[in-house]
Amino acid sequence: MIGGEDRMPPTSAENRRCEPRLQAPGLQVSLRRAGLLGGVYRAASLLNIDRGGLGLIVKGMRLRVGDKVSLRLRDGSGDYSASGVVSYRQSREEGNHCGIIFIHVPHELDCLIEALLAAGREGRKAPAGTDDGSPPVPVVPGTHRRADPRHPGTGFDLRVRRPLPGSAFVPARLHNIGRGGAAFTTDMPRLGLGSRIELRLAHDSIHYLVPALVSHVRPLPRGARFGVEFISVPPRLSRVIDALAASQS
Repeated sequence: MIGGEDRMPPTSAENRRCEPRLQAPGLQVSLRRAGLLGGVYRAASLLNIDRGGLGLIVKGMRLRVGDKVSLRLRDGSGDYSASGVVSYRQSREEGNHCGIIFIHVPHELDCLIEALLAAGREGRKAPAGTDDGSPPVPVVPGTHRRADPRHPGTGFDLRVRRPLPGSAFVPARLHNIGRGGAAFTTDMPRLGLGSRIELRLAHDSIHYLVPALVSHVRPLPRGARFGVEFISVPPRLSRVIDALAASQS
């Protein structure tokens, strides 16, 4: 556990909000330095996680406070990508204890963390895929990060493709969409985390082309469910998404 004893959250407006931080032994984590020369992903031991970041034991990497890192997480249902910055490091016999503050987290990982937090607060078993038979997870003070809201993709037709010469668009089922990304299911061969993909969204007979990066993969018996983060969004599509959110609020 990073952070010591349980404390009451701060109440004054100028202080940051506190959220529960918990252990999640069923989650596997690997990381590397961010950037083209970041090297290979190395496995790390997860100490705890919350909406704002995570604590790790890292071996074989000389990380410094302020280093940006790329993260990959895996549970029993799929893979997730995220990014963060090292905010704390302490050398210990078993390895470097590092605190990572999230820079970016995909919607699907937000949902998983929320489910883990709920299980810890209520003393229930962790969600399927993250439970390794351990007792209910403990919760301690942590940090807060605003989640990317998503909304049912009602009224959209979606096709996707890899941005390669001669690549054809294939049908996909849109599950949700927001200003920052979307989730969908398709029979397209499995794409890895970080893969670039193009979405062609149609709404009210208007078509939008949106480049995106794969941030979550959950294999299915046929095809897979993908979470993607938009690289750029046409302003008109942003207004359509805002109108959709307002109509469903």
